[in-house]
Amino acid sequence: MKKIIALIIIGLYSNSKLKAQDNFVGNWITEDSLQIINIYVEDSNYYGKIIYKKVTHPKDTENKIVLIQMKKRGNKKILYGGTYFDWNIKKEYEAKLILKDTNTIYFIGYFGIFNINKVWYRVQ
Repeated sequence: MKKIIALIIIGLYSNSKLKAQDNFVGNWITEDSLQIINIYVEDSNYYGKIIYKKVTHPKDTENKIVLIQMKKRGNKKILYGGTYFDWNIKKEYEAKLILKDTNTIYFIGYFGIFNINKVWYRVQ
């Protein structure tokens, strides 16, 4: 009986620890190294804000939200359903983020019949 209780406790602990880990949350640098985006969770939606931008006037875009109301798909490796706001061209478009591994995200932005594909890397 003690072994069964111990196994249940260990199972609950490891399951809660796995749920606490979220591979999307953190700082990500774009493949061109021009900006760093901080992805965070608020009310079960994912958001991203620019925390660094390599331009002549970085204060214009720092701390501005770029990812808006992204949701996690069932398999836990896709964020979808939200939008991405590009502060350079002042346009908003649908976005999908696919987690390739713990350090790489494929970003796909959709507008009309066109799409943008980028790779973001985790900032260590």
